[in-house]
Amino acid sequence: MLEFDKQTHDLKDAVIYCRIFSKAQVKKGQGLESQETYCRQYAQWKGYHVHQSFHDSGITGSRADRDGILDLLQFLRKHKKERFVVIIDDISRLACDIRVHWDLRDAINEYSAVMESPSATFGTDSDGRYFENIQALGAQHHREKNAEQTIKRQQARVLSGYWPFSASLGYIQERKEGHGKVMVPKEPLASIPRAKIEADFAVLLSSVQPSSTMLNLAKAYKDRITALEKEKLVMAEKMQKPQRSFDEMFELAITFLGNPQKLWYSERLEDKRTAPKLIFEDRLVYQRNRGFRTPKTSVVFKALQDICGGEKLMAERQGFEPWMGANPCRFSRPVHSTALPSLRPKVCVDA
Repeated sequence: MLEFDKQTHDLKDAVIYCRIFSKAQVKKGQGLESQETYCRQYAQWKGYHVHQSFHDSGITGSRADRDGILDLLQFLRKHKKERFVVIIDDISRLACDIRVHWDLRDAINEYSAVMESPSATFGTDSDGRYFENIQALGAQHHREKNAEQTIKRQQARVLSGYWPFSASLGYIQERKEGHGKVMVPKEPLASIPRAKIEADFAVLLSSVQPSSTMLNLAKAYKDRITALEKEKLVMAEKMQKPQRSFDEMFELAITFLGNPQKLWYSERLEDKRTAPKLIFEDRLVYQRNRGFRTPKTSVVFKALQDICGGEKLMAERQGFEPWMGANPCRFSRPVHSTALPSLRPKVCVDA
Protein backbone atom coordinates (compact mmCIF):
# COMPACT_ATOMS: atom_id res chain seq x y z
CA MET A 1 0.00 0.00 0.00
CA LEU A 2 1.30 3.46 -0.95
CA GLU A 3 1.71 6.10 1.75
CA PHE A 4 0.11 9.56 1.29
CA ASP A 5 -0.22 12.76 3.29
CA LYS A 6 -3.35 13.04 5.38
CA GLN A 7 -5.90 15.80 4.83
CA THR A 8 -8.62 16.65 7.33
CA HIS A 9 -12.29 16.67 6.24
CA ASP A 10 -15.26 14.32 6.52
CA LEU A 11 -16.01 13.80 2.79
CA LYS A 12 -16.27 10.18 1.56
CA ASP A 13 -17.45 10.50 -2.07
CA ALA A 14 -14.85 11.06 -4.80
CA VAL A 15 -14.36 11.34 -8.55
CA ILE A 16 -11.15 10.95 -10.54
CA TYR A 17 -9.84 13.09 -13.41
CA CYS A 18 -7.01 11.89 -15.71
CA ARG A 19 -5.42 13.53 -18.75
CA ILE A 20 -2.64 12.67 -21.21
CA PHE A 21 -1.29 14.75 -24.10
CA SER A 22 1.42 12.57 -25.68
CA LYS A 23 0.31 11.08 -28.99
CA ALA A 24 2.51 8.06 -28.33
CA GLN A 25 0.67 7.37 -25.06
CA VAL A 26 -2.68 7.78 -26.80
CA LYS A 27 -1.65 5.36 -29.54
CA LYS A 28 -0.30 2.73 -27.12
CA GLY A 29 -3.16 3.18 -24.65
CA GLN A 30 -0.83 3.98 -21.78
CA GLY A 31 -0.94 6.80 -19.25
CA LEU A 32 -4.64 7.06 -18.46
CA GLU A 33 -4.75 3.58 -16.94
CA SER A 34 -1.73 4.15 -14.72
CA GLN A 35 -3.05 7.54 -13.54
CA GLU A 36 -6.45 6.10 -12.65
CA THR A 37 -4.87 3.17 -10.83
CA TYR A 38 -2.70 5.48 -8.76
CA CYS A 39 -5.71 7.71 -7.92
CA ARG A 40 -7.85 4.71 -6.93
CA GLN A 41 -5.12 3.48 -4.57
CA TYR A 42 -5.10 6.93 -3.01
CA ALA A 43 -8.90 6.90 -2.66
CA GLN A 44 -8.78 3.42 -1.09
CA TRP A 45 -6.16 4.57 1.41
CA LYS A 46 -8.30 7.61 2.33
CA GLY A 47 -11.47 5.54 2.49
CA TYR A 48 -13.23 7.31 -0.38
CA HIS A 49 -15.90 5.78 -2.59
CA VAL A 50 -15.09 6.55 -6.23
CA HIS A 51 -18.30 7.20 -8.18
CA GLN A 52 -16.88 7.98 -11.60
CA SER A 53 -13.69 8.81 -13.50
CA PHE A 54 -13.31 11.40 -16.27
CA HIS A 55 -10.63 11.26 -18.97
CA ASP A 56 -9.08 13.59 -21.59
CA SER A 57 -6.58 12.22 -24.10
CA GLY A 58 -4.49 13.94 -26.74
CA ILE A 59 -5.35 17.50 -25.64
CA THR A 60 -3.17 20.18 -24.11
CA GLY A 61 -3.57 21.33 -20.53
CA SER A 62 -3.46 24.99 -21.60
CA ARG A 63 -7.12 24.80 -22.66
CA ALA A 64 -10.14 24.72 -20.37
CA ASP A 65 -12.67 23.60 -23.00
CA ARG A 66 -11.89 19.89 -22.71
CA ASP A 67 -14.64 17.27 -22.95
CA GLY A 68 -13.50 15.37 -19.86
CA ILE A 69 -13.13 18.43 -17.61
CA LEU A 70 -16.45 19.86 -18.82
CA ASP A 71 -18.19 16.56 -18.01
CA LEU A 72 -16.58 16.66 -14.55
CA LEU A 73 -17.87 20.18 -13.87
CA GLN A 74 -21.34 19.22 -15.06
CA PHE A 75 -21.33 16.20 -12.74
CA LEU A 76 -20.30 18.37 -9.78
CA ARG A 77 -23.01 20.90 -10.59
CA LYS A 78 -25.68 18.19 -10.57
CA HIS A 79 -24.40 16.77 -7.23
CA LYS A 80 -23.50 20.04 -5.57
CA LYS A 81 -25.32 19.17 -2.35
CA GLU A 82 -23.50 15.86 -1.95
CA ARG A 83 -19.98 17.37 -2.13
CA PHE A 84 -17.22 15.37 -3.76
CA VAL A 85 -13.45 15.04 -3.59
CA VAL A 86 -11.78 15.53 -6.99
CA ILE A 87 -8.62 13.38 -7.20
CA ILE A 88 -5.90 14.01 -9.79
CA ASP A 89 -2.60 12.20 -10.23
CA ASP A 90 -0.55 15.41 -10.50
CA ILE A 91 -1.26 19.14 -10.55
CA SER A 92 -0.16 19.29 -14.19
CA ARG A 93 -3.01 16.88 -15.11
CA LEU A 94 -5.55 19.57 -14.18
CA ALA A 95 -3.92 22.35 -16.24
CA CYS A 96 -0.59 23.51 -17.68
CA ASP A 97 -1.43 27.18 -17.56
CA ILE A 98 -1.67 29.27 -14.41
CA ARG A 99 -4.81 31.11 -15.52
CA VAL A 100 -6.59 27.96 -16.66
CA HIS A 101 -5.56 26.27 -13.41
CA TRP A 102 -7.22 28.88 -11.21
CA ASP A 103 -10.28 29.13 -13.45
CA LEU A 104 -10.86 25.40 -12.98
CA ARG A 105 -10.03 25.56 -9.27
CA ASP A 106 -12.59 28.35 -8.78
CA ALA A 107 -15.22 26.39 -10.70
CA ILE A 108 -14.59 23.27 -8.61
CA ASN A 109 -14.75 25.29 -5.38
CA GLU A 110 -18.01 26.87 -6.55
CA TYR A 111 -19.61 23.42 -6.59
CA SER A 112 -18.41 22.77 -3.00
CA ALA A 113 -15.88 20.15 -4.12
CA VAL A 114 -12.38 19.63 -2.72
CA MET A 115 -9.18 19.02 -4.72
CA GLU A 116 -6.75 16.33 -3.63
CA SER A 117 -3.73 14.65 -5.18
CA PRO A 118 -1.28 11.94 -4.09
CA SER A 119 1.62 14.21 -5.11
CA ALA A 120 0.38 17.68 -4.09
CA THR A 121 -1.36 19.44 -1.25
CA PHE A 122 -4.11 21.99 -1.91
CA GLY A 123 -4.21 24.31 1.06
CA THR A 124 -6.63 27.15 1.70
CA ASP A 125 -4.22 29.35 3.65
CA SER A 126 -1.59 31.72 2.22
CA ASP A 127 1.20 29.12 2.36
CA GLY A 128 -0.95 26.51 0.62
CA ARG A 129 -1.88 28.89 -2.18
CA TYR A 130 1.75 29.98 -2.54
CA PHE A 131 3.01 26.42 -3.07
CA GLU A 132 0.08 25.65 -5.35
CA ASN A 133 0.97 28.66 -7.49
CA ILE A 134 4.59 27.52 -7.66
CA GLN A 135 3.55 24.06 -8.85
CA ALA A 136 1.09 25.47 -11.41
CA LEU A 137 3.74 27.83 -12.78
CA GLY A 138 6.17 24.91 -12.94
CA ALA A 139 3.66 22.95 -15.05
CA GLN A 140 3.24 25.92 -17.39
CA HIS A 141 7.01 26.39 -17.70
CA HIS A 142 7.45 22.70 -18.47
CA ARG A 143 4.85 22.89 -21.27
CA GLU A 144 6.34 26.03 -22.81
CA LYS A 145 9.88 24.64 -22.58
CA ASN A 146 8.84 21.45 -24.34
CA ALA A 147 7.25 23.52 -27.13
CA GLU A 148 10.43 25.60 -27.57
CA GLN A 149 12.63 22.51 -27.71
CA THR A 150 10.31 20.85 -30.22
CA ILE A 151 10.47 23.88 -32.53
CA LYS A 152 14.27 24.01 -32.29
CA ARG A 153 14.56 20.31 -33.10
CA GLN A 154 12.25 20.70 -36.08
CA GLN A 155 14.26 23.66 -37.37
CA ALA A 156 17.47 21.66 -37.05
CA ARG A 157 15.91 18.75 -38.98
CA VAL A 158 14.77 21.06 -41.76
CA LEU A 159 18.23 22.64 -42.04
CA SER A 160 19.70 19.14 -42.26
CA GLY A 161 17.44 18.30 -45.20
CA TYR A 162 14.78 16.21 -43.39
CA TRP A 163 11.00 16.61 -43.14
CA PRO A 164 10.06 16.67 -39.42
CA PHE A 165 6.29 17.12 -39.90
CA SER A 166 3.51 14.75 -40.81
CA ALA A 167 4.17 12.64 -43.90
CA SER A 168 2.59 13.70 -47.19
CA LEU A 169 0.09 11.61 -49.12
CA GLY A 170 1.78 8.45 -50.40
CA TYR A 171 4.61 8.55 -47.82
CA ILE A 172 5.19 7.36 -44.27
CA GLN A 173 7.78 8.17 -41.62
CA GLU A 174 10.28 5.37 -40.92
CA ARG A 175 13.22 5.39 -38.57
CA LYS A 176 16.60 4.73 -40.21
CA GLU A 177 19.88 4.29 -38.44
CA GLY A 178 21.95 7.46 -38.50
CA HIS A 179 19.12 9.54 -39.95
CA GLY A 180 16.22 9.30 -37.53
CA LYS A 181 12.76 9.39 -39.07
CA VAL A 182 12.68 9.90 -42.84
CA MET A 183 9.85 9.84 -45.37
CA VAL A 184 9.66 6.76 -47.58
CA PRO A 185 7.10 5.91 -50.30
CA LYS A 186 4.02 3.94 -49.29
CA GLU A 187 2.34 1.77 -51.88
CA PRO A 188 -0.10 1.85 -53.63
CA LEU A 189 -0.54 5.60 -53.12
CA ALA A 190 3.06 6.30 -54.07
CA SER A 191 2.53 4.71 -57.52
CA ILE A 192 -0.08 7.24 -58.59
CA PRO A 193 1.45 9.25 -61.46
CA ARG A 194 2.36 12.72 -60.38
CA ALA A 195 1.39 14.12 -63.75
CA LYS A 196 -2.16 12.85 -63.34
CA ILE A 197 -2.48 14.49 -59.93
CA GLU A 198 -1.18 17.79 -61.32
CA ALA A 199 -3.57 17.55 -64.30
CA ASP A 200 -6.54 16.93 -62.01
CA PHE A 201 -5.46 19.85 -59.86
CA ALA A 202 -5.21 22.10 -62.93
CA VAL A 203 -8.76 21.13 -63.92
CA LEU A 204 -9.91 21.92 -60.40
CA LEU A 205 -8.27 25.34 -60.51
CA SER A 206 -9.78 26.13 -63.91
CA SER A 207 -13.25 25.50 -62.49
CA VAL A 208 -12.74 28.15 -59.83
CA GLN A 209 -13.90 31.47 -61.26
CA PRO A 210 -13.64 34.63 -59.17
CA SER A 211 -16.70 36.86 -58.94
CA SER A 212 -16.91 40.24 -60.67
CA THR A 213 -16.90 41.95 -57.27
CA MET A 214 -13.59 40.34 -56.39
CA LEU A 215 -12.12 41.32 -59.77
CA ASN A 216 -13.21 44.94 -59.35
CA LEU A 217 -11.83 45.00 -55.84
CA ALA A 218 -8.52 43.55 -57.01
CA LYS A 219 -8.33 46.14 -59.82
CA ALA A 220 -9.06 48.96 -57.39
CA TYR A 221 -6.31 47.73 -55.06
CA LYS A 222 -3.90 47.42 -57.98
CA ASP A 223 -4.61 50.98 -59.18
CA ARG A 224 -4.24 52.33 -55.67
CA ILE A 225 -0.92 50.54 -55.19
CA THR A 226 0.32 51.85 -58.54
CA ALA A 227 -0.62 55.41 -57.58
CA LEU A 228 1.13 55.06 -54.22
CA GLU A 229 4.26 53.73 -55.93
CA LYS A 230 4.31 56.74 -58.25
CA GLU A 231 3.89 59.11 -55.31
CA LYS A 232 6.71 57.30 -53.55
CA LEU A 233 9.05 57.79 -56.54
CA VAL A 234 8.13 61.48 -56.82
CA MET A 235 8.76 62.07 -53.12
CA ALA A 236 12.04 60.18 -53.30
CA GLU A 237 13.21 62.35 -56.20
CA LYS A 238 12.21 65.53 -54.34
CA MET A 239 13.95 64.47 -51.18
CA GLN A 240 17.12 63.36 -52.93
CA LYS A 241 19.95 65.83 -52.43
CA PRO A 242 22.58 66.54 -55.13
CA GLN A 243 25.60 64.35 -54.61
CA ARG A 244 27.92 66.25 -56.97
CA SER A 245 29.32 69.77 -57.22
CA PHE A 246 28.13 72.37 -59.75
CA ASP A 247 31.18 71.86 -61.99
CA GLU A 248 30.62 68.12 -62.08
CA MET A 249 26.92 68.57 -62.82
CA PHE A 250 27.69 71.09 -65.60
CA GLU A 251 30.25 68.77 -67.17
CA LEU A 252 27.78 65.89 -66.93
CA ALA A 253 25.06 67.97 -68.63
CA ILE A 254 27.40 68.96 -71.50
CA THR A 255 28.50 65.35 -71.91
CA PHE A 256 24.88 64.25 -72.00
CA LEU A 257 23.94 66.82 -74.64
CA GLY A 258 26.92 65.78 -76.71
CA ASN A 259 26.08 62.08 -76.62
CA PRO A 260 22.72 61.14 -74.98
CA GLN A 261 23.27 57.44 -75.69
CA LYS A 262 26.12 57.35 -73.22
CA LEU A 263 23.70 57.88 -70.33
CA TRP A 264 21.40 55.11 -71.62
CA TYR A 265 24.25 52.60 -71.88
CA SER A 266 25.36 53.33 -68.33
CA GLU A 267 25.49 50.41 -65.87
CA ARG A 268 23.52 52.36 -63.26
CA LEU A 269 19.78 51.76 -63.26
CA GLU A 270 19.17 55.38 -62.18
CA ASP A 271 20.91 56.66 -65.34
CA LYS A 272 18.80 54.38 -67.56
CA ARG A 273 15.61 55.69 -65.94
CA THR A 274 16.76 59.31 -66.22
CA ALA A 275 17.74 59.18 -69.91
CA PRO A 276 14.19 58.89 -71.42
CA LYS A 277 12.92 61.65 -69.11
CA LEU A 278 15.64 64.07 -70.31
CA ILE A 279 15.50 63.17 -74.02
CA PHE A 280 11.75 62.86 -74.68
CA GLU A 281 8.92 65.18 -73.72
CA ASP A 282 6.38 62.40 -73.17
CA ARG A 283 6.24 58.63 -72.99
CA LEU A 284 7.18 56.68 -76.10
CA VAL A 285 4.29 55.21 -78.08
CA TYR A 286 4.76 51.70 -79.45
CA GLN A 287 2.46 50.02 -81.97
CA ARG A 288 2.53 46.38 -82.82
CA ASN A 289 4.08 45.54 -86.23
CA ARG A 290 5.02 49.22 -86.67
CA GLY A 291 7.41 49.88 -83.82
CA PHE A 292 7.88 53.17 -81.97
CA ARG A 293 6.00 56.19 -83.21
CA THR A 294 7.71 59.51 -83.87
CA PRO A 295 8.82 60.71 -80.43
CA LYS A 296 8.51 64.24 -79.09
CA THR A 297 11.89 65.41 -77.91
CA SER A 298 12.35 67.72 -74.96
CA VAL A 299 12.67 71.50 -75.23
CA VAL A 300 16.47 71.36 -74.92
CA PHE A 301 16.91 69.11 -77.94
CA LYS A 302 14.35 71.14 -79.93
CA ALA A 303 16.39 74.30 -79.34
CA LEU A 304 19.61 72.54 -80.33
CA GLN A 305 17.92 71.24 -83.46
CA ASP A 306 16.80 74.74 -84.47
CA ILE A 307 20.32 76.07 -83.97
CA CYS A 308 22.13 73.26 -85.76
CA GLY A 309 19.60 72.59 -88.53
CA GLY A 310 20.14 74.09 -92.05
CA GLU A 311 22.96 76.32 -93.39
CA LYS A 312 23.41 79.27 -91.05
CA LEU A 313 26.25 81.82 -90.83
CA MET A 314 27.16 84.42 -88.23
CA ALA A 315 26.26 88.00 -89.26
CA GLU A 316 29.20 90.22 -90.15
CA ARG A 317 29.68 93.73 -88.67
CA GLN A 318 28.63 95.53 -91.87
CA GLY A 319 25.24 93.72 -91.94
CA PHE A 320 23.56 91.38 -94.37
CA GLU A 321 23.36 93.69 -97.45
CA PRO A 322 26.26 93.68 -99.94
CA TRP A 323 28.92 96.45 -99.46
CA MET A 324 28.47 99.32 -101.94
CA GLY A 325 31.54 101.45 -101.06
CA ALA A 326 29.53 104.74 -100.86
CA ASN A 327 30.91 107.73 -99.01
CA PRO A 328 29.42 108.57 -95.68
CA CYS A 329 26.78 111.31 -95.65
CA ARG A 330 25.94 113.89 -93.04
CA PHE A 331 22.32 114.76 -92.56
CA SER A 332 21.23 118.19 -91.42
CA ARG A 333 19.11 118.44 -88.32
CA PRO A 334 15.56 119.34 -89.21
CA VAL A 335 14.25 122.71 -87.99
CA HIS A 336 11.54 122.44 -85.43
CA SER A 337 8.34 123.61 -87.01
CA THR A 338 4.66 123.12 -86.59
CA ALA A 339 4.21 123.02 -90.36
CA LEU A 340 4.13 119.87 -92.43
CA PRO A 341 7.51 118.27 -93.16
CA SER A 342 9.23 119.10 -96.47
CA LEU A 343 8.84 116.62 -99.30
CA ARG A 344 12.25 117.45 -100.81
CA PRO A 345 14.90 114.75 -100.56
CA LYS A 346 17.76 115.16 -98.19
CA VAL A 347 21.04 116.37 -99.80
CA CYS A 348 24.30 114.69 -98.97
CA VAL A 349 27.34 116.98 -98.59
CA ASP A 350 30.82 115.60 -99.18
CA ALA A 351 33.01 115.74 -96.20
